[in-house]
This record gives sequence, structure tokens and C-alpha cells, in this order.
Amino acid sequence: MYDPIIITFTDLKKVFFRHIFALRTMAVFSFFCMFVFLLIREPQFLAEVSVQRTAKITDYYAKLPEVYRAFSLYPIETDAALEMRSDQVLKPVVENLGLQMVVNKNVWNRCLENTKENILNNCGYFSDSSENFSFSCINYERSEEMSIFLQIISANTYQIISTEKEVLAEGQIAKMISTPFFSMRVDHFPKQYKINTPYYFILTPWKKVIEQIRSNLEIRPNKLGTNHLKIYFSDRDSSLSARIINEIIHSYEKVSSLEKDRLFNQSKKYLKKREEDLFKRLEESFIDYVSNFTTGSKWSQEQIMLVKKELGTHLLEQIASLIEEQKMGLDTYNTTRLQQSAMSLYPPARNLITYSLLSSFIGLLIGYSYFISKMIIRGVPVSYEGLVAASIHSCGVLSPRCGYPLPQLFPSDLKTLRQICTFIESHKISDRSLIVALITEQHPDYIPSLASLLALRGFKVLIIDCSFDQAMLDHESTLIQYLEGNITQIPIHHLKEYDKVSMGQTEYGFEWLVHPKFSSTLLECKQYDLILLTTTIAAKEVGGQIFCKIADCMVVTTQTDSKQDLLPYITLPKKQNSSLATFVIIEENC
Repeated sequence: MYDPIIITFTDLKKVFFRHIFALRTMAVFSFFCMFVFLLIREPQFLAEVSVQRTAKITDYYAKLPEVYRAFSLYPIETDAALEMRSDQVLKPVVENLGLQMVVNKNVWNRCLENTKENILNNCGYFSDSSENFSFSCINYERSEEMSIFLQIISANTYQIISTEKEVLAEGQIAKMISTPFFSMRVDHFPKQYKINTPYYFILTPWKKVIEQIRSNLEIRPNKLGTNHLKIYFSDRDSSLSARIINEIIHSYEKVSSLEKDRLFNQSKKYLKKREEDLFKRLEESFIDYVSNFTTGSKWSQEQIMLVKKELGTHLLEQIASLIEEQKMGLDTYNTTRLQQSAMSLYPPARNLITYSLLSSFIGLLIGYSYFISKMIIRGVPVSYEGLVAASIHSCGVLSPRCGYPLPQLFPSDLKTLRQICTFIESHKISDRSLIVALITEQHPDYIPSLASLLALRGFKVLIIDCSFDQAMLDHESTLIQYLEGNITQIPIHHLKEYDKVSMGQTEYGFEWLVHPKFSSTLLECKQYDLILLTTTIAAKEVGGQIFCKIADCMVVTTQTDSKQDLLPYITLPKKQNSSLATFVIIEENC
């Protein structure tokens, strides 16, 4: 029969407090890991712009089938999103903005710079692009990277030096320079520049830069309408992210315009050819018609030319309509009215403390889930609520202070002890001593308080201490000695409220428990109403299960044992619809 796993809120609370130190460590570790990651991560500023597609012509004149079939060889249907991401559009952007010139920084310096910018961003300040070099119109076609040094000579002049210390070129701000390998223009020096100090740069192939732009470029339809496009681009430089989007749009306009011109010239050539063919065929047709016309008056030359003109004009109008349709069928977008106000710039949406605390919570949740999973795999420790939910008899919960004397007990502990007394009384048999096994493991010893409470109810109680690993005094007599025949009387110690005897220290104590002499000894103690067999062995040990054979009822104290560990006691047969075993849960120090 399937035994469902029952997990209560108390079980979850125990797991949390039992592993509180490990969970705290995981939370702190997750917090600092996320905090450091966000500090050294490169900040990204997001720029966006919306463009609207131009309207297509949808009302046309009737199309001549022949012209349409001939013209269908030249359709051009452009996907705007793919076109904006193409090399044809992005290469001018890379060259015009000088993106091929990359500052070479080691990992440590880059991390320090990112940390500084992220701290400023979270404080509401943003980096100034005037602190960097500005390049434009770079033309570098080589397929491998090239390292160079730029050395500022004066406020307006500089030198380009190779890695072999060779001066490749000298130039001035805002003027083009040319070297055997590349050409470019320097538009701006950093605000805090140093004279005669070489700055290290790497010229990167344009294809590699385009791939980086594509990874940060996103083009998708606007939710407001399918004829709108939203363009997003993110970069660590707030001004550069906006400039790149503008350059992409302008470059796309140029490419689209060139495509229109190409299509127009192509259509114009085709129209000219069709016009010549048309007039030629009309000329031949009318000559044949006139020559074969035998009845009626012949057409004058002016009438023939008028008919040819009217037919030709009607056909040319339809051809022109088709050409216009093909031209306007392109996915072109109207950006001529784009203003700077249409551009919105978002700083990095990262709050260091908030995201770090969220990461700390996630780390805590992951660790907590791990310990819960581990608890389920190994077995859920029983709890009072879990036992009640599983319809297993339990007397309640005891606090870690349950070992105090009876007058010093908490009211909750006293209530649980009373429930234990009620459980024991329910199994009392007249004219015979009731043998009760109390398996307490190494938890606080509540047996003296329980015995005192039973004595107050009028029971005569004998406690037999079956903790066989307990050290004994040399002169102290034990029950084992009596069983072995070394002494003639049971060594019972008479206390104020109850009597007590110790089994003694031996490796074979559990074997003595099932020995006939021990059963006979119990019968000799018939003057006692209750005989409490106490042991500090764990309930899941085999020794604890031996008490199931000799006791009339059992009280099992547990804290971390699972339901599977306590199965031998749970499956004990019931006597008169009453459980032979009950369980007492010891609270943890939470």
C-alpha cells in the first residue's frame, strides 16, 4: 500500500532552523557574488526609436497579363528588419562612427572602470563621453587586427605610431589622415589628455564589429501597429548608443534610395523596350490591316497615327502604374521627420543593493529547497502535526527543559506528561503490574518527573534503568548481578516518590532482557502497579525494538527520526482499539 509523504509547516520550520547557519552562509555568499558581478559587469545604456513604414499603393489600373508576366521577373520585396541588420547597412555605420578603433584595456582596468561607472549610475550620475577619444571615417579592410599607438603632440595634433615605434602618420583634429594600412579622422581628444603619452588602440576588422552590433541590436514590430518598427540598441556609452541607431536609419535610407533608383532605371529601360516593341507591332499590324482592307474607305494616315497614339498611351499608363507599384512595394520607412525627442535613453536598470538582496533570497531559497529535498530522500523527521495527520497516536511535544524537576516544568510540558500518564493508565491491567517501555534516546530525561506525576495519581512505580552503557560505582549493586546469582535480593533503591533499580553496565544487556530469568524477576515485582523500563538507546536501533517483545505498552521519544525509522513501533498490533505505542516529540532549540 502506498504510504504518502506528509510534510507539515512544523517540518519545514525545523528544516530551516536546523540548517540556519548553512542557509545564512549561502545567503551571504549569494549576496556578495551578485554584488560583485553587478559591480564589474559592463553597464549598458538602451536607446530606442520608432519608425513608420510608408504607405503602399493598393489601387491600380487593370494590368495587362503580358506586361505583368514580363515584369514579374523583376520583383524586389525587401524585409526591413533583415536589411537593417545587413552588412550593406551596418558597414557604413561602423566606418562613419569609427567603431573599428578599440581601446585596449586589461581585465583588471576594465573591471575597475565598470565598477566606477556602475556606482555612479546607481547614484544617479552618468559617465561623460568627453572623457574618451572620438574617431570617424575609418577605412580599414584587413581581416586581422592591428595594434597602433596614438600620441598627442599638442592640443590639436597627434601621431600614429606602429608597434615597431615607426611613425605612420601625423594629423590634426577633424582632418583625415592616411597610412599604408588605413585612413581615419580623429574628432575629439579626451578632456584629461596627456601630452607625449602613447595611447594603445586596436584596429578591428569591420566584420567583427558588425557582429558585436548585431548582438546588441533589436528590431521588432511595435505593439501599436504592424506598420511601425521599434529599434533598440544598447552600449556602454550613452551617447554612442543613440548615434548608432541614427546612423543605422540614415544608412538604411541611403541603401533603400539606391535600391529605388536601381529599380527605376531598370523599369525605365524595360519601358523603353516595351514601347519600341509596341510601336513596331502596331506599325506592322496596321500596315497589314490597311493592305488587306478591300471594302469601305481606307483610313487616312492621320487616323492610323491617332489610333496608335491612343492605344500606346493606354498601355503606357498601365505599365507606369505597375512600375510605381513595384517601387512602392519596398518596405521603406519614413524617418525624415525623426527628431531627437523621439529618441529615449534608458540607463542601466540595476539597483545594486536590491538585486543583491534578491540574489541572496534566491540563494537562501535554493539552499532551503536542497535541504528539504535531502530531508524527503532520507526520510521526513516525524512531528506532532505529521503524526496526527497520519493518524498515528502521539502524546504531544516536550521542550528541551522537560528534564527539570516537576515544579519547574513549563505548562506545555506538564500537559504532555499528563497525556503520557493517561496513555499508560489506559493500558492498566488489574491484578498485574503494567510493564511500560520508555525509549528516550539521549534527550533530556523526563522520567523522574513522569514517575512523580504517576505517583501523585496513586500508582506505585518502579523504574528499571536499562541504559547498559552507563558507568556504575564499584560498590553499587545491579540487577544483572541478581540475574547472574551473585546477589540474593533485587537491589532496589527506595526514593521518596518511586523506587529505582539499575540493570548495570554490560555488553549483553539486551540479551538479558529476553532471558526467562528477567521475566521471572518482573513477576517478583508484583507489588508495583507500574514498571517503567527506561533506555537511552535510539528508537531506530535494534536494541530499542527488543522492548516491543517484553512491554505491554511503549512511549517512544524522538526528534529527528523519520517515519521509516519508527515503523516497527507504528506497526505494532492494536489492543482493544488502542495503540500499544505512542510518540513524544522533543522540540529543537530553534
